[in-house]
Amino acid sequence: MDKSKREVGGKLEKYAVSYLQEIDPKTKQSNNSGAVSNNSDIINSKFKIECKKRNKKNLVIDIKVWKKLNNQINIGSLKIPMLILENIDKETFAVLNLKDLILLLKDTNE
Repeated sequence: MDKSKREVGGKLEKYAVSYLQEIDPKTKQSNNSGAVSNNSDIINSKFKIECKKRNKKNLVIDIKVWKKLNNQINIGSLKIPMLILENIDKETFAVLNLKDLILLLKDTNE
């Protein structure tokens, strides 16, 4: 029997959470993940994270998903939007805006 999108996405979210907890132990999956809401898939102190599993080898960023993720961040919030994408070969990538990546790297060098 085929798995639902929710089950497939949940597996990717658990995988991402397991790594992100090494930096922020309070990282967890959102209760409303996958629902039509303003909640991201993963709750973290630094990032607003959306996970997408694609059954293709090559990944393309859906600009509508990226803009929705950015629009969910409250004005004045320091949270950084991040997409976590996984392809059919189970290769996993984190996508950030270049400016946000530079800010993160600056923070680690100070």
